[in-house]
Amino acid sequence: MNKKLVLAVGSLSTLAFLVGCSQITKREVASVDSNGKKLGVEVVPPTEEAATKEILALVKAAYNKPQPGNSYALRIIHGKQHGCVRGEFKINSDIPEKYRFGVFAEPGSSFPAWARLSNGSGKKQHDSMPDARGLAIKLMEVKGAKLADEKGTQDLLFQSKPVFFASDVEAYVKFMKFTAKGGAGGVGDLIKSTNLMDPKDRKGIQILATGSADHIKNPLTAEYFSALPQRLGSHQAMKMKAYPCPPKNGPEAGLKDQMKKDYLNMIMTDHLASSDACIEIAIQLQTDAEKMPIEDATVKWDPALSPFVPVAQMTIPKQSFNSEKRQDFCEHISFNPWHSIEAHRPLGGLNRVRKLVYEHSQYQRHDLNNQRRSEPQANESYE
Repeated sequence: MNKKLVLAVGSLSTLAFLVGCSQITKREVASVDSNGKKLGVEVVPPTEEAATKEILALVKAAYNKPQPGNSYALRIIHGKQHGCVRGEFKINSDIPEKYRFGVFAEPGSSFPAWARLSNGSGKKQHDSMPDARGLAIKLMEVKGAKLADEKGTQDLLFQSKPVFFASDVEAYVKFMKFTAKGGAGGVGDLIKSTNLMDPKDRKGIQILATGSADHIKNPLTAEYFSALPQRLGSHQAMKMKAYPCPPKNGPEAGLKDQMKKDYLNMIMTDHLASSDACIEIAIQLQTDAEKMPIEDATVKWDPALSPFVPVAQMTIPKQSFNSEKRQDFCEHISFNPWHSIEAHRPLGGLNRVRKLVYEHSQYQRHDLNNQRRSEPQANESYE
């Protein structure tokens, strides 16, 4: 393993405690819940470091495998893109004060942005296949020190379910073995490694099964969730939700459309050929340390405990996004929740491992594709 990665893995035990020491301002909500328990607290289990090393080895092996039918190495998850679209990410002018941190600090401010919409699988399979869906937003011209390699961006990552099928890094190893092996052998390994007597394993299998059954009709009008927590300010923790701005509009794929392998790209193309699209972003604050945990990603944060509050909108103007240059850009752009400022530091075990896995995945994919690593520019349309 690369020496840099080994050193990074070795520092996992301290990563959870580097959680921002800036002065807490009066605008932030209490740092404890109604039961007196601290909010936004990370706890690193002793098994996490070994599990992370195992995941990194599996990622490396997955990228070393040949990928028939592709002229380049795909991402091992979210491999098939429906399109990358440019837009403007604007903070609501009436955003409540307690949400005004990081990129949300200035009401009415805006950022140039890119959004990549994709299937969850690492394979370029038919869009009608049961699969999770992804929305990755990259804000540009974001000022401040970053936690990973990009200099001027803030990435916001969403999936089509509000929970993750793995509660922690150790549980995630089982899925990575399935992904790396694939096919019947991978399913067999997943079943063998799963203890159906364990409530956590049963819950993970249930989430995995239902989370891969999303049949959306237009990626631009679907609903997405961040699923994993991150900071909002110096001590608050949040999750996010992305959904079409009301009133919801835009074409939807019919049954005949869904017979085509790439119908989700087709419906996005039709949508942006005739009208703009708009995605609303809402924040849910952690208000109960036990019922809204940081370290168990299988637990849905109940909106009854803390509702989602709209804070921003991403407007996507009419555009053509299927040119060879745009598609090449879309294949090679990199997203990582750690492309982030301190005010939005990712939290929890799965986010800690994502930092290393996403960086390793990005470097290995770009090396295999002979692609220079770079971040997008606000004044470039990639047409």
